Amino acid sequence: MGKDTLTNREQEVVLAVLDGHTKLNDIAEHLGISYGTARTYMNRIYEHYGVHSRAELVATVKKSDTDKLLTLMERAVVALERIAGIVGG
Repeated sequence: MGKDTLTNREQEVVLAVLDGHTKLNDIAEHLGISYGTARTYMNRIYEHYGVHSRAELVATVKKSDTDKLLTLMERAVVALERIAGIVGG
């Protein structure tokens, strides 16, 4: 995988893809950037996530978000159990 985090603009491109903008022309127009810039961002995003298509990108991002949400929920349950005195600690 590439660098640890995406830039704000790269995140906007990912959000555009998740919102249904699947073609580079659509992404570029939606974000007010050139086709070449959109292509550069997509290449960086693919490298970051280790994917080769927009379909893979969407699946990977959705799974990653789900995993993060589950981790947060698990931590919340543990915290609530401690608060309620159910679990020692």
